[in-house]
Amino acid sequence: MQVYTKRELAKIVDLMAQGMREAGFTGIKIERSDLPQASWDAFTEEDAEEDAPSPADLSSELVYHRVTTDQGGFGLWLQPYPTIDICGTGLDPKAFFPADQDLSDLPSDWGFIGMDEDVFKTLFDEFAKKSRQP
Repeated sequence: MQVYTKRELAKIVDLMAQGMREAGFTGIKIERSDLPQASWDAFTEEDAEEDAPSPADLSSELVYHRVTTDQGGFGLWLQPYPTIDICGTGLDPKAFFPADQDLSDLPSDWGFIGMDEDVFKTLFDEFAKKSRQP
């Protein structure tokens, strides 16, 4: 697995923030963080090994960040590849997949979204939908 230098990670974080701003997010704060419990539960449910790493070790390995914005908060891990973590946000993970994709086996609490060119726009739109719900 590629391990990024601190300088490379800082550049990746800057690029992520730029993508969020371009999608419409405001008040963006990105900080290193431990993996939240909801993410840990989803992650360990996916791969239920007896010798699974601790949440702190996994947070370090994934280079986990907590993102807070005026629109809502979510997680971001940067290794082995950038991934959005929407566990515990109440957002529908199905919104991040093509409409014609069979998602019948997608766990209801799934929350790990791979990066593509539209992920921040979809994320922004989903937070906007959630804010309009009673």
